[in-house]
Amino acid sequence: MLKLDDRVQALRLCGIVTGTRLLTPDGYRRVETLLPGDPVAVATEQRPKFQPVVWIGRRDVILSKRHRSELPVRIRRDAIADGVPARDVFMAQGHAIHIDGKLYRIGDLVNGGSILPEKKWKSVVYWGIRLERHAIVLADGMPLETLLPGQDAGFTAVRIPQPAAPVIGVPAPSPSEAVLDLDTEIRSALNTSAKMLAERRVRVEIALQPRTAARMPRERFQDIFGAMLLHAVTSCPGGRMLITAVRQANGVQVSVTHEDGGTDRQTQEAHLRRPQELAALQGARLDIDVRPGTSTTLLFRLMDG
Repeated sequence: MLKLDDRVQALRLCGIVTGTRLLTPDGYRRVETLLPGDPVAVATEQRPKFQPVVWIGRRDVILSKRHRSELPVRIRRDAIADGVPARDVFMAQGHAIHIDGKLYRIGDLVNGGSILPEKKWKSVVYWGIRLERHAIVLADGMPLETLLPGQDAGFTAVRIPQPAAPVIGVPAPSPSEAVLDLDTEIRSALNTSAKMLAERRVRVEIALQPRTAARMPRERFQDIFGAMLLHAVTSCPGGRMLITAVRQANGVQVSVTHEDGGTDRQTQEAHLRRPQELAALQGARLDIDVRPGTSTTLLFRLMDG
């Protein structure tokens, strides 16, 4: 295990943000695309070698002014050295980077210029990986630590999908053939998010076209729609949200519209990158329509059932 000072040992929140790229044998890959068993580059004194990921997990955090310690930190390109990192990298304040043989919490290196907290974000997804041993990996050219044992508390583990064994003589149904009743699925997601909606005092209005259905695995729909809800709720505390589902000529559209929270389009797209990728895997789309000073609408377009 690498030697850490007392401050680093007492990490409260660690992880790297969605979109951060780690070096692998195939080049840099986004952390959220990795699975247990995938190899990543480990920095050594000679040259990088590759070790398999033993565990990977994600932590969804709703940010607020009362919890400044949970804000992500932006490390600007070239902040540590020329080409280190090769582009802006975002991580939790408690996560440590490796400089001249020592580990430093990035929160202790904040200088207000090249290393600074992101204060306008409403939510963030942190990712953590563990290897067989505590190690240093390369994130866009910047050496940073993997998780220590016990630091995965609060993370949800990502597991390798295991296909269900088909019944002998009966073809296994394709998950894409699942037909979802959107009224049922949307209300189920709202029930799951009821506590969060109440805490944020968000008023919800629903306008769903009767008997609207779509083809998609239920778990995938809930992941994407849940991310849409989370984004809207954190963007308009005390505001209003309108949810619609309608049939169109080329499929079904589910929308979540919320009052403008003052977040620019680029930041919103960064927050929604993961659900957009999940939608694309299903042949669907998740678009963002930002109207500054008025509202933001998330448009989820998928196949008609």
